[in-house]
Amino acid sequence: PGSCFPPSAGLVGWWPGDGNANDIAGTKNGMLQGGATASATGVVGSAFSFDGTNGFVQIPDAPALKPTNLTIEAWVLFSGLDSALSGTAPAGDQYIVFKQNSRAFYFEGYALEKYRLASGDVFMFTVGSASGEEVFLPSATLISTGIWYHVAAVRGSNFMQLYVNGQLETQTNVSFAQNYGTKPLYFGTSGDP
Repeated sequence: PGSCFPPSAGLVGWWPGDGNANDIAGTKNGMLQGGATASATGVVGSAFSFDGTNGFVQIPDAPALKPTNLTIEAWVLFSGLDSALSGTAPAGDQYIVFKQNSRAFYFEGYALEKYRLASGDVFMFTVGSASGEEVFLPSATLISTGIWYHVAAVRGSNFMQLYVNGQLETQTNVSFAQNYGTKPLYFGTSGDP
């Protein structure tokens, strides 16, 4: 297999899924929950594997996980696109990276997910404010099973961008400040029913 690039300056966390949920860039180690594994074949080394039902990674809350500006990157491979309806989330919605804000509804502090539209499944990047205002960026790429995708979501001081496989797919302006609560960071779930 190939090798990873060296970490960028200012990296908050790096969870490669190489046999565990440890943060190799810091001390924000996660925990595999609900049958999640860290031994699936990845692009480089191993990867996390979630069953789409109850497997996830939970990373304890930390100040570093609440940045003003952020970039989330992940390599993602789907073996299936269907998932059960969960709470108010639509069927087919699958969270990749999720950090809740201080709200009980419209609670995405930031979320990178697979989202089902009438045209098919897409990547979606969402950020939310303390007042419940949310901005969504859907990808133009329609997701298929069995294909590795590199997805990157950026929240700057006044903008959001979503990249798929190195290509900018969508962007917009956003004027509100990020809002965060005290719940953990999750991979594979929102942590709420």
